[in-house]
Amino acid sequence: MTTSADAADTPDVADAPVGAALRGALGTLRTVERLASSPRSLVWLVEFDGTPAIVKQITGGADAPARYARELTALRLAARARPPVVPEVLGTDPEAGVLVLEHLPSKRPGPDWAADYATALARLHATTATTPRTTTTPRSTTKPRTTTKPRTTTRTTPTTAATTQLHESMLRHWPQAGRLRLPTVRTLRS
Repeated sequence: MTTSADAADTPDVADAPVGAALRGALGTLRTVERLASSPRSLVWLVEFDGTPAIVKQITGGADAPARYARELTALRLAARARPPVVPEVLGTDPEAGVLVLEHLPSKRPGPDWAADYATALARLHATTATTPRTTTTPRSTTKPRTTTKPRTTTRTTPTTAATTQLHESMLRHWPQAGRLRLPTVRTLRS
């Protein structure tokens, strides 16, 4: 068994926690390297039948299942943007807290990185800012109704946690974005 100090130096197929079901769906697994990550997750660059992918396991604490669910939800919501702003989810193992993601090769930001970032962020906002949800409104007890059929209304519910998580992820990958100064929109009040 490898220790955390030498995990990146000695990749081993056993290091990446990919179960038989995922291997069956995605192909033969080869761990390429263990990547740096936060203390609350483990990340590997792997290959499935020669195609690179990222394996991320959410770890660390009793809240790991909730963090896994939030991250998966955020990725699925953001995947609705066209063109995509996040890697594709190739497979999941909720029991192990594992996400298998499309590998996006690293590249240096181009001269227009700020405009590209802002465009991607706008697509993300347009896609995930609100999610329609149909709810049933209970009948009022103060006003009698002639029918027992419940009223149905549609309201929008912000997906703030998912959007915030994606913004934080984007800022980690593009630290310059935190220094970006966008024009302030001012409103006149009478």
